[in-house]
Amino acid sequence: MLEHKYCTKKMMFFSIGYILVIAILSTVYAANGFSNSLFDYIVNLRSGGSMNVITFYVGVLPTLAILLPILIDRMENDFVITRIKEKNKLLNQHIIFAAIISVIIIVLLAMTGIIGSFVAVGHIQNLWPTEQGMVYLILENKMHFPLYINHVTSVKVWSYLLTSRFLVIVIIAFIIIFLKTILRNNMYIFFVTQMFFWIDSFLPKGFSLFTGKIRTGLDTWLSLQEQLFNFVYLILVIVILYLVCRRLYKTKEFYHKIN
Repeated sequence: MLEHKYCTKKMMFFSIGYILVIAILSTVYAANGFSNSLFDYIVNLRSGGSMNVITFYVGVLPTLAILLPILIDRMENDFVITRIKEKNKLLNQHIIFAAIISVIIIVLLAMTGIIGSFVAVGHIQNLWPTEQGMVYLILENKMHFPLYINHVTSVKVWSYLLTSRFLVIVIIAFIIIFLKTILRNNMYIFFVTQMFFWIDSFLPKGFSLFTGKIRTGLDTWLSLQEQLFNFVYLILVIVILYLVCRRLYKTKEFYHKIN
């Protein structure tokens, strides 16, 4: 894979290391208060967790906004273009690499939460479907708890978390690739990306384009329709971004940089 040649061990070490530091801090923060279950340390219903929104915006987002433009610059030179021939193949290489990076990040975040749960409470059990778990604790009307039991099983929670987080990271990567086609300065790309997603994070859930789709609360787990809508929405955004980037790459000019 072409990107692998341009992504040095040092780049990967610092990128993964920074994301892990943020994920660990967020997991430690989740330990404050009543946290006695696996998913309390992955996506705490109060705040914190290795897959919490803050982990994405403080850890994943700036890391990708720095890493991807640098890799694209290293690849998109005369030597690479003459080997690949077609620009869309180059775009596909970027996308495949972004997807692989997304999987690696998701695995790291999940493992951070799992290890955090084991260290903090001595087990990695999911207590959310029980009266000892966080769902029952924070539920105002305890009579409604039976409605949640079948919706917060390990399989369902893992499925939603892993899929939604993966799709959002891919979208972040797509937006960075898109910005790279219209902005040459990597510093501009970094700040535009940060500003765009941070503004989105402060919007109400119903108006948020991306952050609202990975925020999780009690209502999220009870509503299968909301989860399915989020999946369809995120996939549709990815398809649109791909088509836009594909069209832009057809007319994109590549210039070899002479150091």
